[in-house]
Amino acid sequence: MDSAAKEAAGSDNPPESLQVSGVIDIEAVPDLKSIAYDIIECQKAADGTLKNSRKLLAKLYVYGYIKSLRAGEEATGETVVPYSPEEFVLSLCEILRPNQAVADEVDLEQDTFTGLQPTPNLVVFKIIARISLSILRELLTEELLSSSSDLKNTVASAVATHACRTAGWATEETARVCDSLVDTYGSILTSDDVIIEFMLKSTIKPLFGRGPGGITEQGRKAMRVPQAKAAVFSFSDEKPWRKDRPKALCILNYAVSNLKRESLERNWHLVIPPILTTLDEGDVLSKAHACEILDRVIRSVGHDFLSRTGLGSVFEEAMSPCLHFLPPLTPINHAIRSFQAGVAALVGLATHRYAGADDGMWYKAIDKILRDGVFHGMTYAGENVKMVEVFLQETGIIIGVLGVNGVKHLSKLIPFCTEPMTSPFVSTYPEVALAAAGTLVEVTRNCWPRISGYNNEILKAAVFCWIRVYEEEADGTIRLLREQLKLIMALLEKVNAGTVWFEEARNAVVSKDRARLEGLFEPCASA
Repeated sequence: MDSAAKEAAGSDNPPESLQVSGVIDIEAVPDLKSIAYDIIECQKAADGTLKNSRKLLAKLYVYGYIKSLRAGEEATGETVVPYSPEEFVLSLCEILRPNQAVADEVDLEQDTFTGLQPTPNLVVFKIIARISLSILRELLTEELLSSSSDLKNTVASAVATHACRTAGWATEETARVCDSLVDTYGSILTSDDVIIEFMLKSTIKPLFGRGPGGITEQGRKAMRVPQAKAAVFSFSDEKPWRKDRPKALCILNYAVSNLKRESLERNWHLVIPPILTTLDEGDVLSKAHACEILDRVIRSVGHDFLSRTGLGSVFEEAMSPCLHFLPPLTPINHAIRSFQAGVAALVGLATHRYAGADDGMWYKAIDKILRDGVFHGMTYAGENVKMVEVFLQETGIIIGVLGVNGVKHLSKLIPFCTEPMTSPFVSTYPEVALAAAGTLVEVTRNCWPRISGYNNEILKAAVFCWIRVYEEEADGTIRLLREQLKLIMALLEKVNAGTVWFEEARNAVVSKDRARLEGLFEPCASA
């Protein structure tokens, strides 16, 4: 990025003057309408290259800079340009659409452990989106949005694209701007003609088609599944949604988020096929995104309705593979998102699917997530420290759901939690020890009737971990870890109430190194 554009893009306090050579001279073109027209022409000529993106970024910045100087004042120049607010808004919305270069780079692995950084295209696009959305927020009015259905639909599509916080091009700042636009113009941007007619019927359905063969056109379970015919892959046969995948899934997520329960059930046939198609044919990030959307759908509809569709087993079968995309075959960030999305969606499905039914079916479904997800994952990716942290965090969530039913897994859960706490590398990467301690808290709370059989292992792990971080600076992670270790000791004392074991063990441990270990046994109110 050239120095002027770079300064323009990243500065919260603009310089007193800005000259962007070959783009716009502020002194010569002080007319906001002229700059808006320049932006429209630049957008029309854009070909997705980094050079043109930088030029567009500079023009957008100049518009915002002069707009702030004029404080909303209309153009005063004599120059007359063929400009209209509607055309400018449509141009901004087109600018907000991620091009193929951005979409491709979002899929690249950006692993913090390897030091890879976002590429220039992605960085420039994020800044362009931030400035464009801020301009869009100033320009929009109810009258303007209601002036044409095309304008309304285009703005809604742009908002949906950047309101999705899990999209690789989105930032918290742009998502907040989109949220504010929905809050202000919700009656227009979330109306049935936008959500159902434009997004679901006119945009999503043509991209995804009727969905996989396991469901009917009404979104119910098919009693007879047609046998798939073998086909030779051709690039010319590539699914349309794959080319427009990121934006399409964001639009689907926006539609589902803004549909009420009754409307969601009525339009079930428009929502479920694209989700199942993505889970069946998508890449890892697409599958994770589809899991997140399906989780929202499942939690939104009624239990009786879900039972009538007969899709519980279909959903489970479609989402289960998300637990098995693991390093080293899958990039670490992709694996983490896929695993977390899969666990959340499968837990939600089991809870909703078996609500009011026999507890045995619910227990088997949750138990399967723990066995096929965490325990299976540790077998294949147990050496990846970041994945171990995720496995531990998700185990804590699952045990919190299972409750006392988790006692059957104590022989695996206790060493799973205590080994990271006794590692000599605790101070190097304390996040894993923190996740292990947090999960051990959940295990102790929920499986307390059998915990006394593991007293020595738990005490040893807590003492070793406390000593290893005793001299470390008490930053956020270390401080939280110490609090969790004290909580484990407080819970262990409660579990062994009525016996002399804990008091004798505490006295024996403290007598070895009172200066360092006495703090481990301080009273903990949250126990």
